[in-house]
Amino acid sequence: MGKRHLARLQNHNLVFNAVLDSETELREFWEAEGHNISPGVAIIASPATTHFTYAHFFLDQGWSVFVEKPLATCSEEAKILVTKARTHDLPLFVGHSERYHPALAHFPSQFREIFVAGRVTHMETHRENLFSERAHDVNVTFDILVHDLDLIFYTLGSTIAPTVKVMNAHADFDSVSAELSFANGVTASLYANRNATHTERTIAAIGPNTVLKVDLAQNNLFPNDALEREYEALFATLQNAKHNREALQSALLAVQTAETINSLC
Repeated sequence: MGKRHLARLQNHNLVFNAVLDSETELREFWEAEGHNISPGVAIIASPATTHFTYAHFFLDQGWSVFVEKPLATCSEEAKILVTKARTHDLPLFVGHSERYHPALAHFPSQFREIFVAGRVTHMETHRENLFSERAHDVNVTFDILVHDLDLIFYTLGSTIAPTVKVMNAHADFDSVSAELSFANGVTASLYANRNATHTERTIAAIGPNTVLKVDLAQNNLFPNDALEREYEALFATLQNAKHNREALQSALLAVQTAETINSLC
């Protein structure tokens, strides 16, 4: 993902001072020249277990940070990053790219419309990926289920999402299922498998006589559009950190909920 961001962001005329692959390379670069560079934007697309270390370092130096999901791999570290960014009014953007998928552009507003009309009570997400060597420093919950947690919180909105409760969960390293409930009466079922025989990515809102479903895999004819919409949100956040407040809170909540799911398994 790092190479993809590098190529695409260079097309947006971003100039990269360095591309680094380890803490050793970062330390050597910083001692040699990095400390003399005016604060800019750090793009962090490293293994998930290193996100906190790198993001915390650059925020400490007064840099803006774009970190791939998850924000961190434990809730305490995620809270530290969010608090630091807000305290110092620094942009902190988390790469939950699925929320920028073009097929989802109208899903939250459509969901709220049918919810208010009493036509929906349940949400479902289903995500299956073929096996990949990447991201095996964390289990499936922090690798891909966080996408769907963020999508559900994005759909429900900033006032309802924080009322989430994990009712039950079952998981091994590569597959997970979980049941959530919210204060407004909505429940959610999530399933993710990163060692599947096929690819599937869906989100649905379900009621007695209503099904609102988006197939993200079938609607993936223009996958770069999601990245472009993500970059638009990133650039807006770099101009004003408050632009990203809801998305950052959702990223934090996704880490907290993923941690709770893992604790129950």
